[in-house]
Amino acid sequence: MNKRSYKLESQEIKKVMVLMTVLIAAYSVLSVVCAFAESRSTSGLALTLRMILILISALGIICTGIFMVRRFYGILFTDEGLIKFSYPVRNSEHLKDNVRLAVMWLGLQILVFIACLGISEAVGKESVPIGPVGSYTGLVNLYKNNWMGEYMSAPGAKALAAFVIMAAAFAVIAVNIYISFIFTLTASNRICGKYNILQKNGVILIAGIAMFNIHLLVSWLLTRVEIMFNMGFLFTDKGFTVFGPDGAFVRDIEGPLVYILIYGVTAVIMYRISKNILDRKLDI
Repeated sequence: MNKRSYKLESQEIKKVMVLMTVLIAAYSVLSVVCAFAESRSTSGLALTLRMILILISALGIICTGIFMVRRFYGILFTDEGLIKFSYPVRNSEHLKDNVRLAVMWLGLQILVFIACLGISEAVGKESVPIGPVGSYTGLVNLYKNNWMGEYMSAPGAKALAAFVIMAAAFAVIAVNIYISFIFTLTASNRICGKYNILQKNGVILIAGIAMFNIHLLVSWLLTRVEIMFNMGFLFTDKGFTVFGPDGAFVRDIEGPLVYILIYGVTAVIMYRISKNILDRKLDI
């Protein structure tokens, strides 16, 4: 029945997900077309249209995430939950299905977006700072610099490794943010049920504000720790003695690695807590 529950959820969202993915792909492909036009024109119109299309594609991915969160909200706080939680499966299976499908569809959309973004960078006149081509090229050029009389070995390979680690950190943070929304809804449901609170949307709002501020605090603390490490060790003579010209590479990966660890662990914790809450009696 667990597989059947996943299949039913997949079928219910399939049309919307396919439509959103096709639209994101279409806008992304149009941005590539604009990049071709940009490379053959002196007008800035093609570049402007390209950036607008890239923004629309990115917003489409965000809308997909909102849609999946809204699906989970419907299970917890609407009559839909009365049907879903009557299935002969553990309540947490609905959480598992939602997260799996969200990761699958959002991952597909992001891959399409990044692929088209990379192609548009390669054929266009201007690179996008956060694009794969611009990011990788910038890292290679940085690593080829002279660092206090020494050159970094294999700058291309290290630039690729740094880019992959940064991309992994971005993916982990994105998953953490999505799980944070799910955790906020699940915890709000538990609070409303335990204390018989009828203003559920108010509880969700307060919990969401609290979660947002926690994210800001964690991000600020990690940034402060990174700055202290860089200024207190990595950017000093001691840091150069230990790492040599590879210090630039270490600087670029130490932050993302810490983010992967912290956000990865907290995402698992929030998921496990949500799972435990769902397997108890809920107030739907």
